[in-house]
Amino acid sequence: FILFARTMSQIILVRVSLDLSTDLRQRMYQRISAAPIAALEKVGLPRLIASITADVPVIVAGARLLPDMLTSSVTLIGMLGFLLYLNPAVFWFVMGCIVCGGLTYQIPVIIGRRQLIRARRHVDDLYESIRGLVHGAKELKLNHDKREDYYRNVLNAAEDDMRAASKLGHSIMCVAQNYGNLITFFVIGAVSFIFVNHNAISRQELSGVIMVLLYVSGPVSSLLNFLPQLTAAQVSLRKVNDVFDQIPTENIDDTG
Repeated sequence: FILFARTMSQIILVRVSLDLSTDLRQRMYQRISAAPIAALEKVGLPRLIASITADVPVIVAGARLLPDMLTSSVTLIGMLGFLLYLNPAVFWFVMGCIVCGGLTYQIPVIIGRRQLIRARRHVDDLYESIRGLVHGAKELKLNHDKREDYYRNVLNAAEDDMRAASKLGHSIMCVAQNYGNLITFFVIGAVSFIFVNHNAISRQELSGVIMVLLYVSGPVSSLLNFLPQLTAAQVSLRKVNDVFDQIPTENIDDTG
């Protein structure tokens, strides 16, 4: 049953993701075709292409994580409820550690998200540079100095800026993930070696608490690992919405 259920859920999720990706791109096609020429020129071809080719897949990848997030969240809530049943004092101690860890965890996440937003802005600059390379290929071939200057100060500069922001953003997110994973083991150690010295807890309760905390570490790690992809999806979704907001629709007479 597990094999069948997992296989069917994955197949359904893949199909829904593909449908979502196609629907989102088709919405953009229709919005672009119904937009005034002046608005399209103001937005620019590079931003439109970047939204269609770069942002849509990231948004869909983020949406695919929602079922797994729901499963991990339900598991986490169930285990915490069982922990409350085993020992309320340990439950509130663990909840305090989760709250403190979650608040401190947000600091590197916010910093990393800002870097990912910067990296996404540089993607527009890179697409603009590529467009200039294609449309100005003839002129660049005729002038060696201009070609080298364009490669060095425009194209490569955009690549370097995007790469630097992406590296920094993802590196900070990796630090946040590892810190989040460390919180779980810190809680287990605190309960095993500190909490039991100041509170009455039987050996049977301690064994059950440790097993619950070990089982909880998996869903917690999954939720933390999903966060960078969800952050990237939020950044891409914001860029797509910005493009939609800058492209008004106009009435087109189809009878002519």
